[in-house]
Amino acid sequence: MHSPNKAFFSVLLCAAGLAISLPAACAMAQMQNSDWRKLADPIDLVPAEPVFGPLTPQEGEIAGFPASNVTLMAWLPLTEFPNNQHSGNDCWGYTSPSGREYAFYGMQSGFSVLDVTDPTSPAQLGFVPGNNSVWRDIKVIGQYAYGVSEGGLGIQVIDLRQADSGVVTHVRNKMQNGHTSTHNIASNPDSGYLYLCGANIANGGLVAVSTDDPENPTIVGAWTGRYVHDAQIVTYDSGPYAGREIAYCCVAGSGVNVIDVTDKSNMFRIGSFAYPGTHYCHQAWLSEDRRYLFTNDEMDEGTSFAVTTTHVLDVSNPAAPYEVTTFTSGSASTDHNLYVVGDKAFEANYMSGLRVFDVSNPLDAQQIAYLDTSPDLDQVGYHGAWSNYPFFASGTILVSDIERGLFILRLGEDRLDFSFPDGLPEQIIPGAPAQVRAVIDGNGATLEPDSVELVVLTAGGQSVSAMSPDGAGGFVADLPAGVCLEEYDFHFRAKDTAGRSYVEPFNAPVSGGFQTRVATGTEVIFADDFQSDQGWLADNSQATSGGWARVQPTGGNAVEPSDDADGSGLAFVTGANPGESLHGGPVTLTSPAFDFTGRELAEVHFSLWYDVEGIPAPQMEVELSDDNGATWTLVEAFPRESGWRARDVRVADFVQPTSQVRLRFTASNVLGVATVEAGVDDIRVTSPLCDACTADYNGDGELTTQDFLAYLNDFTGSTNIGNPDLNGDGAVNTQDFLLFLNLYAAGCD
Repeated sequence: MHSPNKAFFSVLLCAAGLAISLPAACAMAQMQNSDWRKLADPIDLVPAEPVFGPLTPQEGEIAGFPASNVTLMAWLPLTEFPNNQHSGNDCWGYTSPSGREYAFYGMQSGFSVLDVTDPTSPAQLGFVPGNNSVWRDIKVIGQYAYGVSEGGLGIQVIDLRQADSGVVTHVRNKMQNGHTSTHNIASNPDSGYLYLCGANIANGGLVAVSTDDPENPTIVGAWTGRYVHDAQIVTYDSGPYAGREIAYCCVAGSGVNVIDVTDKSNMFRIGSFAYPGTHYCHQAWLSEDRRYLFTNDEMDEGTSFAVTTTHVLDVSNPAAPYEVTTFTSGSASTDHNLYVVGDKAFEANYMSGLRVFDVSNPLDAQQIAYLDTSPDLDQVGYHGAWSNYPFFASGTILVSDIERGLFILRLGEDRLDFSFPDGLPEQIIPGAPAQVRAVIDGNGATLEPDSVELVVLTAGGQSVSAMSPDGAGGFVADLPAGVCLEEYDFHFRAKDTAGRSYVEPFNAPVSGGFQTRVATGTEVIFADDFQSDQGWLADNSQATSGGWARVQPTGGNAVEPSDDADGSGLAFVTGANPGESLHGGPVTLTSPAFDFTGRELAEVHFSLWYDVEGIPAPQMEVELSDDNGATWTLVEAFPRESGWRARDVRVADFVQPTSQVRLRFTASNVLGVATVEAGVDDIRVTSPLCDACTADYNGDGELTTQDFLAYLNDFTGSTNIGNPDLNGDGAVNTQDFLLFLNLYAAGCD
C-alpha cells in the first residue's frame, strides 16, 4: 500500500489520465478514494485545557459538547500529548491480568499509552514513536500490543507485561516480506492471529500474522483477492462453521466479503454482499450472537443517503449475507467505526461524535446516548470522532477525536452534586480562619463520607483538609488564616462508593477553583452604568453604519440586545437606532484613563455583548493600554454568542498598573455581509483594601474598649460604621461575634 502522499498523487494522476506507467498505483488509489479525500481536507487541531470529571449533561451539554445520557470522565486535548501532535486517529484498550485498564491513542507521530483505571485521572505511561501518518491502528493479543501505520515501520510490538508497574516497552519494529505500511490491523484473540488490512503487500488484501512468538509476529499467509480496508475475524464454536475462523472484510466498493481464513495457506471467499447504495464499505462489527453484521459505509452519506446510515446485514449464513434494515442517528455526518458490546452499538461518526444505540432488537435500533466531540459542525466530512473502544469491564469508553484528542466516558448520568447553601466567602479578614460548608447529594451515586476534602492553593503551596460532617447534612472545614491581600484558590473534592472522583467547581484545579482574598474592603476607583458621559471615546470613522452609541438597547433584530446588562437602562451598543447593525469598521470604544498607581491587585469588570447572524465577522477584541493608548495589549477575543457576558480582568496580568491605563473594545464587519451587534455595559474598576488589625474596629489606630463597643453596636444593628460579617458568609451571627472576640483577645502587632 502506498504512503498517504503517494496515494493522494496517484489518484490525481489517474484522474488526469497520466498514470501510463502506474496501473497498479491507479487501481490501489481508486480503492482508497476515501483516504485521499481525507488528505485533501486539512486538519487543524483544537487547543484546549484538559477536563476532568465526572461531568454530566447540563442543559444538553458537557463542557461545551452536546451530550445525552453519558458522563464525561476526562478529556485530554491533543496539546496534552508529547511530540507536538497535529492530529489524532484510532484508539484501543487493554486490561491487565490484575484488572487495571489501559488506553492506546494513535496520533500523527506515534501511540500514547495511558492508565485509565481511574478514568477521571488518566495517567500517560509511555509514548511509542513512529513515522508521521494520518492513519494509525493498534490491537492487542495477550499481553502485547501491535501497532501499524501508513507511515511504515511494519508492525510495532509493545510489551505490556509490566504496565501495572508503570512500564510499557517498545520491543521492535518488525518488517518482513517487503511489508512496511498498513492501513488497519485486526485481531482474533481466540486464535491468537493478527490480520493486516490494506498493507503494501499482497494486493492490499488480508494478511495473516502469527503471534506464537509474541515479540516476533510472523506473516503466515494472505488472501489477495481484493483490497481489504478493515475486518472482524471470529472463530465459530457452534453451528455449521464450528471450528472455522471466518473474516468479515470491508472491501470498499465491493461491500462485504466473507473469507474463510482457517487454513492460512489457503484462505478463500465463501460469500459476499454489496448492499444497496454501496460506495465505500469501511468497517463492520458483529452482534454478539453473530447473526447480524452492522456495517458502515464511509461515502454513502451525501450520495445515497442524506443522513448517517448504518447497514444491518443478516449473516446467520455467512456464505449468503443480505441486508435486513438500516438505522440512523438522524445526523448528516459521515459514519466511521462501530463496535458492539452486549445489546449496545457504539459508533464514532466523525462530526457527530460518539452515538450509542440499543440494538437489543437489531431490526429497530434506537439511539440512547451521545457525546458530540465536534460541536461546531454536523455534516459530511472527515473531522471529529475517529473511533471508540467500549470493551472495558468497568464500563469506561474511549473516544478518539482527530482534532480534539482523547475523551473518556461512561454511559448514564450517575453523579454527586455539590452545593453551598451558606455561600462562600469572597473575602476573609486577616489573621482569622474562615469556615466553609459544602452539602453533597447523591444523584444516582453514593458518597463515600470519609473522602470529602477542601483543597486550598496559595502562593505558599497546596494544603488539603478533611471535611467533617456538621450533623446537619453538610461538611465543614476552615480556610486557613492569612495575611493582608493574600489570595486563595480553593476547591472541593469527594469520591463515591464506586471510587469515582468528583471535584467542584468544574475542572479545578486545571481551570481554577473558587477565589477569595484576605481583605477588609474594596475601593471603587471607577464605576459607569452609562447614565452620564464619563469621557468614553467612540471612533466610528471606518463604519458606514452602526457605530458605537450610548442608547437604550431595543432588540431591533435577531442578534441585537433588547436590554442592558446592569438594569440601569443605557449601554453602549453598535447602532443608535433599533435594528441598525454594524457595517464596515473596525469601530473602537475607548475608556477614560484610570490611575492604577500602587494598585497591583486592581481589577476591571465589564459586561460585553457580541452576536452575529450570517457569515461570521471577526471576533470582538478587548484590549488594555498602560501608556494612555499609545500601545495596546490584547486581553481576550470574543467569538459570537447570544447574551451578555461578564468578565473580571486583573490589569497587572496584562499591562503595568500605571496612572494612564485605558480599556478598549473593538468590533468589525468589514465585508458587510453579516448582521453584527456589539455592546458594552456595567464598567467597574476596583481594588482591595486591607486593615491588618480587624480588632481595631473604629480605625483610630489603637485597640481599646471603644473598638469592642463599636463592633457590638454594628453587630446589633444600632450603628453601621463597618462590616460585622467578619467570616464573610453573608450572615451576621454568633460566629462573627466569637471571631471578633478571638481577634480582640489576640491584639494587634
